[in-house]
Amino acid sequence: MKKIIFWLNLIIAITIFSKNIDINFNVPKGKVLFYKYGDENTQEALFYNGHISLNLDDKEYSFLFSTSGYPIIEKNINIKEATSPININFKRSDTVTVKGNIKNGELNIGGAQITFMDSENHGYNFSTDLFGNFTAYIPKGNYRVYVDKTGYSLNKKNAIVYQFLNPARSYNLDLNLKELPSFVKGQAIDENGNSIPYPEVSFKIGTDIVKITGDEFGMFKLNVNPGIITILCEKEGYTQNGTVRNIEKDSSITNIEIPLTRVRATISGIVTDGIRPIRGARVILRDNDFNKISSVKTDENGFYEFYKIPSRKDVFITVMDNNKVLKRSENFNLENDIKNFNLILDN
Repeated sequence: MKKIIFWLNLIIAITIFSKNIDINFNVPKGKVLFYKYGDENTQEALFYNGHISLNLDDKEYSFLFSTSGYPIIEKNINIKEATSPININFKRSDTVTVKGNIKNGELNIGGAQITFMDSENHGYNFSTDLFGNFTAYIPKGNYRVYVDKTGYSLNKKNAIVYQFLNPARSYNLDLNLKELPSFVKGQAIDENGNSIPYPEVSFKIGTDIVKITGDEFGMFKLNVNPGIITILCEKEGYTQNGTVRNIEKDSSITNIEIPLTRVRATISGIVTDGIRPIRGARVILRDNDFNKISSVKTDENGFYEFYKIPSRKDVFITVMDNNKVLKRSENFNLENDIKNFNLILDN
């Protein structure tokens, strides 16, 4: 019984709240864009043989009808009140013809989309053929022109208002695009995935080498020409590392991560009073700013070791006893492992 009621309700809903609308056109094929007031999404349908049939709710719809060679037609139609069929006639009265070509230098740009935008923000879209040619039919008026083609942008001198006001004449519009440079973008990170601030980054492009400094987040970016590029990252205290990438035309790479490994060194030796080893002495390694890097205690043989300390910096060692400095070494640069760095206490 429940199933019967469900289907009856569905049939009633379809009968009352929707109906088929036939739309006839005076051209064989084209496109229909439509949306119901209150909806967020626009629907699209193609018509052939000058006809299309749509099943629509009894609501008010906004339509855009388009076909090649004619201006777009906009209509608001209340489906509940509409009589089927609806006749749509594309016309060229008060229509201006604009012919032109799109190039980059001497290169014809095929497959570019050119948009004519009027003062009421109505856009009319057309595409260039294989040779960069286009023919646009638009209502007479004033227009700004936009071109969409991956890897290119419209030359600024073409960013003006064009007046196409006389339907009796054909206008010519040749546009020049400038090629957008490809770019590489990446980040220097450490072994733990943390950013390394201000890395020195070298780019080898052919025989040319360009050097830049990354930002505080380790990010770097450079505009490059297509081809093989070698990227090398360096940072004091880290081993250098790099990568090689092939940059294709009209493309960029934005997700490069170059991991750098911190250079580390080991210091070891014996603390002694000149005769016997000192057991349990506190040995502290500090940098030039007196920041503590590491602290250890000597074993029964007076032996100490700072293991795998970040290197390539100036450091010094103190031997402490109850907050009293028993020995302070000279400053030295920690670049490699140091053995037998023995500390003889002052008498």
